[in-house]
Amino acid sequence: MENTAKKEHLEARDAECSTAEDYAALAKEAGAEPADPEYAKHLLQEGEAQCQFPVDYIQIAEAAIAAGDREHAGELYQQAEHFCMEGKEFAAVANSLALNTDQKEKAAELLQKAVSQATFQASSWRSRGATNACWITATR
Repeated sequence: MENTAKKEHLEARDAECSTAEDYAALAKEAGAEPADPEYAKHLLQEGEAQCQFPVDYIQIAEAAIAAGDREHAGELYQQAEHFCMEGKEFAAVANSLALNTDQKEKAAELLQKAVSQATFQASSWRSRGATNACWITATR
């Protein structure tokens, strides 16, 4: 499929995109041969505007890598990390970094954050559980 026909096909599907995931999938297609890097960049920008959670930034970062824009992907991974609130989110960023970049040390650091976060949540949950159990016993 020549570039013009490919772009027309993708533009028709672009109108149906509403989430970061939708735009990421379409940007990956635009970045595939025969590549249309300018249109892929447009789709990545549209997708980034839809990002709300770390997983959204991860999807757009992976699409940026597929489209050949590793520098922008690095910025998106930083955004994903910035918005992480839970251990599973740190782990997701770490997994994507490890699989798609050469940032293995950063991935290991984020996995450590994920473990620390999970450990904190587990100990916090146990503390609340013990407190609630004492309160229930005291009110009987």
